[in-house]
Amino acid sequence: MWVMAARPLKPANITASSVYLPILAAVLICAVPAHSQVLEISAESAQLAGLSLKALSGRIAIREGQAQASFTVADRSISQRDLTMTVHAKAMPRGWRLALQPLSLPIQLSIEPNSAPATAEISLQAEIFGHELSQVDKALLAVELADLRYSDQTGTVALEGVSLKTDLQLLAMTGQSLLDAVAHPWELRMQSQQGELLWGPAYLNLSQYPLTMTLTGQWPRHTPSRVDISSLHLSQEGLLHAEAQTQAHVQWDTSHPTTPITDSPLRIESAQIDLYALDIPAAYQSLFRTALAGTLLGNLQTEGYLSGYALIEDNAPVALDLSLHDLSLEDERNRALTLDQLSGRLIS
Repeated sequence: MWVMAARPLKPANITASSVYLPILAAVLICAVPAHSQVLEISAESAQLAGLSLKALSGRIAIREGQAQASFTVADRSISQRDLTMTVHAKAMPRGWRLALQPLSLPIQLSIEPNSAPATAEISLQAEIFGHELSQVDKALLAVELADLRYSDQTGTVALEGVSLKTDLQLLAMTGQSLLDAVAHPWELRMQSQQGELLWGPAYLNLSQYPLTMTLTGQWPRHTPSRVDISSLHLSQEGLLHAEAQTQAHVQWDTSHPTTPITDSPLRIESAQIDLYALDIPAAYQSLFRTALAGTLLGNLQTEGYLSGYALIEDNAPVALDLSLHDLSLEDERNRALTLDQLSGRLIS
């Protein structure tokens, strides 16, 4: 049964016990009086693309040449708990915006056939902007993983309580729409400020050394399996700071999707990598101490830092220039090894 208020400037409420969204949308367009400014709808259940959805609600408002709409769905068909999804849309004389509010759900990823799956809490958020109805100027996608946990069969690769926030931005070139551009400039920003990572002998505490990485490049529209990379910025507070300018791309073979990847999809035509600072005490504690345990270098007090640059062509290093600044080492156990204020330079 449908109920709708006909009084102008007042919200109209529509309820249904079970409704198909496409039919609902068509009825609303035809039934809403032209002078109405606010329309509210709700449904106990709905179906969309084969999904049975619960608790649908929505609101459409038109004021002073601007239209805004908001729809919310709560359901358990995707996860074992209530899943709430909210979409906002806004149209203005000079542009429009469509946004998916943060959507959170637990996930499991099977990485190795005989190992336990990786588990995490994932949150998704997306936005699309345009200055004209037919133009798409910018698209944003934010993915956040919380409490990521995984361990392989051997225990040499493990993640414990890792958080990872990823923001991807696609931009339209000047005078073009994202829908028409030959290539899409993009920027990918990744941040991790919590958790522990073990990769072979290397151990990294992300809570102690937060990671920030930014990549930029272009995505050719007519080659969707290829992504071009033009720059990299990598920073870990208290550990390292590096940048790279590069002509590189990542390309996957989509003709045989079930064939295992034996070669790296990354190809670097040319790159200059600038290492501004690698803090030796932090690198020793985080990256090398586990591998050096039980050796002469397994329990050292260190000072100093490393800087330099490397040139890469056709996936191979062609030049290396590293400078060591004020390196000091002292063996805490028996003082069998001591170095004080050692500096030097390696050129290759």
